[in-house]
Amino acid sequence: MAANGAGTEAPEKKPGFQIGPWGCALMGAGLFVLALSIVAGLAAIHFWLNDDRSQAEISADATAVIESGATPGERHDAYVTRAEIREKSGDYEGAVDDLTEAIRIDPNIAATHAARGMNYLSLNEWKKALADSDKALSLGDRDLVGSISFVRAAALMALRRNEEALAATARVPQGDPSYLEARYIRGSAFNSMGDRRRALREFNLILTNNPAYRAVWLARGEVLLALDRAEDALFDFDMALRLSPSKSAAKIHRLRGDALVILSRTGEAHEAYRRAQEAESQATQ
Repeated sequence: MAANGAGTEAPEKKPGFQIGPWGCALMGAGLFVLALSIVAGLAAIHFWLNDDRSQAEISADATAVIESGATPGERHDAYVTRAEIREKSGDYEGAVDDLTEAIRIDPNIAATHAARGMNYLSLNEWKKALADSDKALSLGDRDLVGSISFVRAAALMALRRNEEALAATARVPQGDPSYLEARYIRGSAFNSMGDRRRALREFNLILTNNPAYRAVWLARGEVLLALDRAEDALFDFDMALRLSPSKSAAKIHRLRGDALVILSRTGEAHEAYRRAQEAESQATQ
């Protein structure tokens, strides 16, 4: 990667799959959609999806069930309900705790393991997410194979087990809510393995279906930069900034600078590097 400021030589290009906090780098809104799809399979959650009470009230009711003399099945359902509400509020550790209690009551429900695996992804607990996805698959719930396979693929990708991640994405069908996110992992795996052209095909497919997928514009731009297509890469970086100027801004501005150096647009490159430094400074405040 180029240093701050433009030079006469093309900068070193190191595109690749960057694992940061989930929801910031890997999947963003896609993970939220997937979480809903997993929970949709839980019978315990159906009553609050159609409930006009607030989530705080539903959580309080679930807590009351947990602390009462309810049956194991009722307590299991209450833990799952409270875990989903905690997940939606960003309390992933609390969600994991509740799902762990639910699993202690009944360890043979695939959706509960899948939901806990999803929360482990949000906590960057890759090995635990992988273990939960493996357990969920072993329980044989065919309706959840796609969503569980996505969790497994994401964990494997984060662990840099690229070929296994690719194999896991193949089990996510096109109709599954996590399909495009699985393609993103697939493209990122190809990119990490140095197969830029296959990565490019995956990213093109995603953007054809969802042109608002910011992370893919950034990832495709990195691939195009590695393929010496600086003008095309610059367009993709500009799209990533336009869709979400606050996310990964420093990285995007720096990559824009690299592309502009290659295009001999020195003044614009200096400005891009300046904005990268500014974004980095703001992020640390």
